[in-house]
Amino acid sequence: MKDFAPVARAVSALNILVVQPSLPVRSVEDLIAYAKANPGKLNFGSSGVGFADHLAGALFNMLARVNMQHIPYKGGAPAMLALLSGNIQLIFATVSTAIVHVNAGNLRALAVTSAKRVDLFPDLPAVAEAGVPGFAVDNWYGFLAPRGVSKPIVTQLHAGIDMALESSDIKAPARAWDLPVSDRDTGSIRRLHQVRDHEICEGGKGFRGEGRLIPAGGELVHF
Repeated sequence: MKDFAPVARAVSALNILVVQPSLPVRSVEDLIAYAKANPGKLNFGSSGVGFADHLAGALFNMLARVNMQHIPYKGGAPAMLALLSGNIQLIFATVSTAIVHVNAGNLRALAVTSAKRVDLFPDLPAVAEAGVPGFAVDNWYGFLAPRGVSKPIVTQLHAGIDMALESSDIKAPARAWDLPVSDRDTGSIRRLHQVRDHEICEGGKGFRGEGRLIPAGGELVHF
């Protein structure tokens, strides 16, 4: 990531913690208590090793001090099918994958993985406020330029992208796909540099237990 210069943060792909209705938990605190009483017996699925839903589960294990087993699948759809069929018990799923099943009553939503509550689900707490302080997985997308590009060019690009993101032509389709447009504060160039440096130097520390160092960050669109 140090080979690129952050330009602008665009959208965040929200993840949501969903469980099998047969699982006797109705909150994050319930889940932690159940996992501690049944170490190694809960399986959380993901769309693959190193994806945001995998990293969310690994971070949850570390911060909540529980031992849930990771079951990787080849994509979010197969993982969701495994959850619906009862082969696994929970997923930190993307909203677009889970929301239909939550609304139909086939899955139970416990929390969102963002640092705080979101407007899309005002009644759902963030994992951090629901019993796991410090938990936050922000699967964000942004724009990068090659390292060494002049500051005036980055500033101009940032201003143009920032203006475009404020347009209803961008915000409405993004929300339809459950991709809330990042606000101006988190989209600032300075903030992007801080996020990048944190994820390179600190973000991966929580995943050493997985046998590798994986930055806990978002996916980036570069040009």
